Amino acid sequence: MPVGLLGVGEPLIYAVTLPLGRPFITACLGGGIGGAVIGMLGHVGSIAVGPSGWALIPLIANNKTLYYIIGLIAGYIGGFILTYFFGIPKELKHEATAVATPTTQESSVTSEANTATHTAAFEIKAPAKGQLITLDNVPDEVFSTGMMGQGVAIQPSNGEIFSPINGTVQTIFPTKHAIGLVGEQGAEVLIHMGLDTVNLQGKGYDILVTEGQTVSVGEPLVNMDLQAIQSEGYQTITPIILTNSADFDSVTTQAEQAVEIGDVIIHVNEI
Repeated sequence: MPVGLLGVGEPLIYAVTLPLGRPFITACLGGGIGGAVIGMLGHVGSIAVGPSGWALIPLIANNKTLYYIIGLIAGYIGGFILTYFFGIPKELKHEATAVATPTTQESSVTSEANTATHTAAFEIKAPAKGQLITLDNVPDEVFSTGMMGQGVAIQPSNGEIFSPINGTVQTIFPTKHAIGLVGEQGAEVLIHMGLDTVNLQGKGYDILVTEGQTVSVGEPLVNMDLQAIQSEGYQTITPIILTNSADFDSVTTQAEQAVEIGDVIIHVNEI
């Protein structure tokens, strides 16, 4: 975020890192690394009290600007490395990588869809019957903070999961708890069946499709055994995420309500 480079840290702290917990700690450690590097290079001061970050460069005294810049870069690199390895939940890393890495056939489908001129709008339908939940009310920060993209969630009343779009099955996770689809308009939709259910290692899920398969709205994808999943202590709340939300002009989600399979839950305007 540009404001962070200019030393204005509050938007990053209160809107991103502090709510997520671990990234806040790793960012602080990154700052400590930068300070240690500057301390080792020599005493660096400023001619006046001013901002931090790159905006402080004109105020560095005694021609030690280079030391300060080296310390800044060390802090950025150190913070990035620490956050990458220790600040991001493993499940989020795995899902982001899998959704973003389609097979050759799927890449071709996505590429062809993305080359079209985005001038229209399309809808994402409810893949399950149940209670619609806004993303900020999902008790999992990976989804509630929008880290994975915009969307909604459904508390399913039964275990039948259907395709919310016309498109292709891009990814079936080895643990069967999530499926990634790519739509005809280039929409990348993740259906995450339950919270932290990656730990079940596939128990409670019966996958009805294969990777690379073309599907239509309303076509069965998965049967979830809700009772078996809940008996293991896991919630069956199912987020439906448009993981490439930033590629579209606007994404509008419906308010919390009871939904039937095929009801519109997300409206997308293409760029």
